[in-house]
Amino acid sequence: MRLWTDEAKAKHSEMMRSKIRAWSPWSKSTGPRTAEGKKCVSLNALKHGGRSHGAKKLLSYFRTHKIFLRQLNQRLKNLTKSTNKLIKTLTKNHGKCINPPANPHHFQTTFRY
Repeated sequence: MRLWTDEAKAKHSEMMRSKIRAWSPWSKSTGPRTAEGKKCVSLNALKHGGRSHGAKKLLSYFRTHKIFLRQLNQRLKNLTKSTNKLIKTLTKNHGKCINPPANPHHFQTTFRY
């Protein structure tokens, strides 16, 4: 394997630059001429579609949905905690009436379950 010194690298680099400038491939480039060639070239940047507009939009939707689900999950956890506290409070009296009505035949009584 060849070991390059800084001087050799600079010399080789300058030589390649001058050859490429003399060759000037960019001046001879015409690009695709046929409809088939143009269609083929239009897909050059597309590797797998992961960066396409539709894919980006879908990923954005998934991120938004993920955030929504996290918030919903947190709210459900908080609701479950408060519900558990309420159930514990209600079951302390084991079904005893907390607000006994003046009329015992009244249907709107509140019971602890």
